[in-house]
Amino acid sequence: MKTKLFYLTSLIFFAVLFSCKPSANSGEQELVVKRYPDNKPAFVKYFKVEGRDTIFTKEKVLYQNGKTRLEGSLLHGKRDGTWTVYREDGKIWSQTTYKDGLEEGLSVVNHENGKVYYEGTYKAGKRTGIWKFYNKEGQLVNENNFDVK
Repeated sequence: MKTKLFYLTSLIFFAVLFSCKPSANSGEQELVVKRYPDNKPAFVKYFKVEGRDTIFTKEKVLYQNGKTRLEGSLLHGKRDGTWTVYREDGKIWSQTTYKDGLEEGLSVVNHENGKVYYEGTYKAGKRTGIWKFYNKEGQLVNENNFDVK
């Protein structure tokens, strides 16, 4: 019984170890968290090992065709910096800045043609200031002030 448990534990350890591969960034490893039915990666986390600590540094969600759907950096396990969402054709759909896991700063969402759909600013995860909305031709069609109560 102990022998079977030892082999099973060893098998799981090596399966996890070899499912991780180095990424293009130095010292960073890639861990495929979720796969599509055809075994292509769907959700990937990037991490580095410092001493006994595993530090997750980035996340990426992929379309089934392998193109990136969403990507961004992590700091202390929370979203940090600019997170980008892509359309399946590779064009940028939206970009939002995060700090300590909350939206903080500029957020821009684009129409399919690449022109800005709307843009505004977040503060501690809440919309603030004037948000501007544009039509597909890029003309301003509406403004909403989130500081007015």
